[in-house]
Amino acid sequence: MNKKNFKVITINGLSGLLLIIILVSLVLSCLIAVPIWAIIESWNFIVYDYFGGPSITVLHASLIYTVIILSIYLFLSNYVSVQFAESENIDDTDIELLLGNLSDKEEDKEEDKEEDKK
Repeated sequence: MNKKNFKVITINGLSGLLLIIILVSLVLSCLIAVPIWAIIESWNFIVYDYFGGPSITVLHASLIYTVIILSIYLFLSNYVSVQFAESENIDDTDIELLLGNLSDKEEDKEEDKEEDKK
């Protein structure tokens, strides 16, 4: 049986704990702070400078980043699917029927309001 030499990382005292804290903060800053900063800078450069729109803050950028991450998660996990299909041809009679139904509902609402007033 071959024995493989494994290297074990040991945490010795306060210096090892400090190293772990630094590594975790670097990973979090790369996954959270840098994309939020990129969103702020790109939004303010494009929308605020060129189009005269509103500028955004860290809170706004973090909400945008959250929406982006959740959207990616939903689309990759197949909870949401987008499909394109051909639409049916609608005749003029179908459109008149739909508009007639809508106008009937509006008339019913107006009659109900008038009865409530009485």
